[in-house]
Amino acid sequence: MTRKRVLLAAVSDLHIGSTVALCPPEGIPLEDGGRYQPNPVQVWIWEQWLKFRDAIAAYKRAGWKVILIMNGEFIDGRHHDSTQLASASPEIMASAAIDAFLPMMKACDVLYATRGTEAHSGHGAASDFAIARELGAVRDPESGQCAAYQWRIDVGGVIVDAAHHVSGGTRMTTRGNNIRAEMQDAILAGCAPDIMIRSHVHNYADTGRMFWPKQACVTPAWKLKDAFVHRVTRLPSKEVGGVVFEIENGVAGQVRPITFAVPARPAHVAKV
Repeated sequence: MTRKRVLLAAVSDLHIGSTVALCPPEGIPLEDGGRYQPNPVQVWIWEQWLKFRDAIAAYKRAGWKVILIMNGEFIDGRHHDSTQLASASPEIMASAAIDAFLPMMKACDVLYATRGTEAHSGHGAASDFAIARELGAVRDPESGQCAAYQWRIDVGGVIVDAAHHVSGGTRMTTRGNNIRAEMQDAILAGCAPDIMIRSHVHNYADTGRMFWPKQACVTPAWKLKDAFVHRVTRLPSKEVGGVVFEIENGVAGQVRPITFAVPARPAHVAKV
C-alpha cells in the first residue's frame, strides 16, 4: 500500500519593503535607477528564510507532496506614516516580494495565499492576490482571485482552515489565548477544522494537546520591530520562521514550528 505523505507548511507576514523585514539579497531596484541594499539585520533574516526553504525542500526530495500556505501580507505597504521603508511604492515592494518568494516556490508543489491587512496589503488586500497570481497560487473558487480571506482545504481527509487575522496578543502573560479562544469558539459552533492556522500578531503560539486531535497555531513573522511596534510593546523581537505539519494517510502530526531566534543585543543602560 502506497503511503500518502503530505507536508503542510505555512509562512506569513513577510512585510517586504520594510527596512526591518525580509529583503532579497540583491536588494530592491528603485524608480530613480538606484538600488536599496539590505542592511545586516535583513541579511540575517534572508539566511533564515533559506534555511526554512531548505527544511521543506528536504521533504519534497524525499517524495512528500509539499503544500505551502502564504498566510497574508507579502509586503509592508504604506502604513501608519512609517518612514522605515525601502521604497514608498507598493509596486516596487510587490516586485521585490515576487523575487524573494521564488526560492520558496521551488520547494513546494502547491501554493495557497490568504489576504492580509489593508494597512499593509492595500484596499481589499489587492497586493496579496496580485503577487499570489504572479506566483501561480491556487484560485479561490468563490472570488476567482489567487488569494482568499479564508481557505478551507481538504488535505487527504484532514480539514485545514487558514486565515490571516486573529485577535491581538503581545503580552507574554496572555500569548496564545487568542488562538485557544478561536478554536474553542469553532468547536462550540460545530465548525472546527482539524488544523487551524492564523497569523498577524507576529508571535508564535499553538494549542498544544488542549483540543487534540484538533490543533491550532499562530505563525511567527519575517519582520522585526519597527517604530509602530515599539509603541505597542517594549518586548524585543523573539524569532522569525514558519510552521509545518506532517500528514500521513489522512492523519496529521502535531504542529512543528521551524523558528530562528533573533540574536540578542546587549541592553543599553544609561549611567547617571
